[in-house]
Amino acid sequence: MFQKKFDFTTCINIGSALAKNLEDIGLKNLEEMKKIGTEEIFFRHFQTQGGWKNGMCSCWLYAIEGAITN
Repeated sequence: MFQKKFDFTTCINIGSALAKNLEDIGLKNLEEMKKIGTEEIFFRHFQTQGGWKNGMCSCWLYAIEGAITN
């Protein structure tokens, strides 16, 4: 069965670049983000994407936390 891809940009604080980052680490939806939490999302990105990337800053973490907590 085909499941429609979740659009992370519908979440507060999530723009297209961060949405792509979330998809790149294999996240499927907001519920999954809530389940694993901000720190784990950061560490997964850091580990799977080859370390620190441009644009990763405290704002990145705040955006994720804001999306999770609304």
